[in-house]
Amino acid sequence: MKKLALLAAVLLVSVTFTYAQFIASSIDYSGGPATPACSTNNHSEILGFTFTSIDCPGAERTRTNGINNKGEIVGGCKYPGDVMHAVLIRKGRFIPLAPTTVLGTSVSVAYKMSDRGDIVGIFTGDDGFYHGFLLRHGVLTTIDFPGANETWATGFNDSGTVTGWWNLYDSYGNITYQHGFTWKDGTFTDVAFPGADVTGVAGINARGDFVGGWSLSIDAPTGSGFISSKGKFTSFDVPVVPVGSTQADDINDWGKTVGQYQYYLGAHGFLKVGDDFTFIDYPDAVQTTVWGINAAGQMVGNWVDTSGTSHGWLAGSSNRCAAPPSDMIAWWPGDGNAKDIVSGANGVTMGAGYPMAAVNKRFTFDDVNDYVDVPNPLSLPEITTGVTVAAWVNPQMPPGSEGWVFALRDPLMSEGISLYMNNGGYLEAALQAGAITTSASWDPVIQYDGHWKHIAMTADTTTGKVTLFVNGLIVLEDYPGLTGYFVRPQHLFLGQREWIGSVGAMHYKGLIDEVQLFNRALMPSEIRTIYQAGSKGVCKR
Repeated sequence: MKKLALLAAVLLVSVTFTYAQFIASSIDYSGGPATPACSTNNHSEILGFTFTSIDCPGAERTRTNGINNKGEIVGGCKYPGDVMHAVLIRKGRFIPLAPTTVLGTSVSVAYKMSDRGDIVGIFTGDDGFYHGFLLRHGVLTTIDFPGANETWATGFNDSGTVTGWWNLYDSYGNITYQHGFTWKDGTFTDVAFPGADVTGVAGINARGDFVGGWSLSIDAPTGSGFISSKGKFTSFDVPVVPVGSTQADDINDWGKTVGQYQYYLGAHGFLKVGDDFTFIDYPDAVQTTVWGINAAGQMVGNWVDTSGTSHGWLAGSSNRCAAPPSDMIAWWPGDGNAKDIVSGANGVTMGAGYPMAAVNKRFTFDDVNDYVDVPNPLSLPEITTGVTVAAWVNPQMPPGSEGWVFALRDPLMSEGISLYMNNGGYLEAALQAGAITTSASWDPVIQYDGHWKHIAMTADTTTGKVTLFVNGLIVLEDYPGLTGYFVRPQHLFLGQREWIGSVGAMHYKGLIDEVQLFNRALMPSEIRTIYQAGSKGVCKR
């Protein structure tokens, strides 16, 4: 396959075009298991969704790219020994698109579908390049930008406007030129983001607003998303550190935009409403993409499992809490008190307050003398070779040196199990199992911006691995030399490192909510489940 530029590669992040002929079948995916999940935007509002995985029956790979206002989904299915073909999913039935035409013999993928039932997508021609198509009332129309080697048709609205991008290749099979386009009734309009050499247009809504991505050049290391409304282009990037590439893939009639961004170990999805971003990841995925959104806010996309297999998914709004992972030994929700609702290791509030929070109420600390003292941590079940600490935090300004969220340690004697952040924005863990070790995130991932974020640390002495998470995503994997059993300190603090008056108290300034402690290292999917529980929270027993 020819090399694609950044935008094309991102849009096909989970697909290898060596697909299979469609086997006609029917299945009610809506009856399958649904996973409750939530994602959190960069303000205190927390949004909830229920994800349903979608797989073509017996397929090796499934794509779900677009959803119209009737809830009909389009994408593609790849079966063993054949190539991928475009498919329509309607009321649980998987329907091949135009199986007696070129779509039934060549590689094809459907991207968007109008409420009238017209569908756009791509297929491979005899020349080995991709070409756009419009399937309307059973008639297949090829969409090729004049003079282009390759044309991708990826967006469509009910007025009949198609959006996408076109490529020119050199003799070595590399893209040398890429621009977006709109097409209606056979007339093309070239689209280029101002000042950019590379532009791709993805989705378009009923008002004619369209979204996509741009970069300065074919070889630029990163790109940004954009929204075009009434001729005005607005660029944006997902607000994460470090900043990676952002790609907008669809926009609904209310202006809600979905897409994906690159962050450390792969692709992740987002929902943009105004200036607020919601980070979206399928709970069991190592990578997640969001391709489409309809007027009701239903979204479709793809998730990739640990074996590298791509599945489709459908997400709708949810009002359910999430089941807590097993082996939780303490939970301080901060709902108006410092009680541990799991093991009874209740804390004593020393100046901290309880305003409203990410989930119900929370602890608030002043960076001077506020903290929570848990006087008898020895009453907790023992932590031996595995541990997890998780909490919602809203640090309102950088600490003077370090702001400690959780500290299970003996002041001036030994470390134990601690999670904290420094004024440079690094998330850190201090642990003692064998030797005293410290681990810090790869980059300064904590932003002191007044917004809620979920942090977590897992450690396992049998593997020696320490993992740090922010908003369900891995921001560090480290092997600092943990061995044997964790020490068992006699003091536990929330919001500071040591008791008031001792050297190096290192108070935390800001808000803390839903502090949870486990005596095993949770799986990354379990950390994501806690994060995605959002304002509905993990279900209390």
